[in-house]
Amino acid sequence: RPSRLLTFVQALFPHKRVSIQKANAKTGQRRWLDLNIRSCEPDGEACRDVTVVAVSGTDPMKLLDYAEDLRMWTEPVCLQMLSTIFPTVRIWPRDTTALVIATIHGILKRLAIEDDQWHYREILEHVRQLPADREVVITGHSLGGGIALIVGALTGRLAVAIQPPGVYHSLAKHQVQQAQISPHNAVGHAVHQRSISVIVEGDWIQNFDGHGGLVQTMGCDQTRKTVAVGCHLVEGTICHLLRHCGDEAGRFSSCRHEYAPVPAAVQLATEGLAFLRESGQGSYLLSQLGSVASVGLALSAILAVRYGAPSVARTIFTMS
Repeated sequence: RPSRLLTFVQALFPHKRVSIQKANAKTGQRRWLDLNIRSCEPDGEACRDVTVVAVSGTDPMKLLDYAEDLRMWTEPVCLQMLSTIFPTVRIWPRDTTALVIATIHGILKRLAIEDDQWHYREILEHVRQLPADREVVITGHSLGGGIALIVGALTGRLAVAIQPPGVYHSLAKHQVQQAQISPHNAVGHAVHQRSISVIVEGDWIQNFDGHGGLVQTMGCDQTRKTVAVGCHLVEGTICHLLRHCGDEAGRFSSCRHEYAPVPAAVQLATEGLAFLRESGQGSYLLSQLGSVASVGLALSAILAVRYGAPSVARTIFTMS
């Protein structure tokens, strides 16, 4: 509920004036929030308003999120696989790989069979409608971080991504679909201009594509659980930042989190069956996802049986 969320955010930032301008938590859609954060000087005369658009990341129990991950980063992953057979692919400049990706989607667009139903469409339209003189920051973790980078590059807004897959090459298809560039002018400068990515050593999610802009690398405190995405937890990143950067507001004196992967094959199987039923009833899902959803289902089931799906990590903050 927005009221509970607002209470929680206000408790985290007692020294800020936080309000929720818009929230989307509809079932089946990407969840995101528009927060207005006001910071004022002690005398209360000078104040600064910042709009923060926060995008949710991948939900481990939602197969549609896995399908979106696969759709977003299909091309750069395929190019990486191709480079194992043809090593010269690795020395291609970014403009060359972007040209290949953009040309493919340019052809699909002309044939009216492009795959452009992205989770970020509503977020992109919302950010575009914000006043040009308003200070805006788009942020998110994992898939949400990747979406933040893409929306930021398409709108010229600042993006702060926490442990995102890179978008250095895959951004080209989104630029073509948004008619911002042509396949012959697929430049990647937009991702360099106003983006910050925080990545963690040992997090294999970040290797799906290259990173652009300012990149800050941190250590992982769950190195023995790397395969089970132990280094991909936002809780670990929060604790790392608190330990090394401190808390200017003096709210927390320490931070630790616990992570114990638990088997979730039954839950994933249930989600898979529900997904297949929905796919059988709706031609839209079949036409948009197709084989990608099948691959996502099989991959999710294999990982769940072998390693267990990530559980909800417990983070413990000690108030000062």
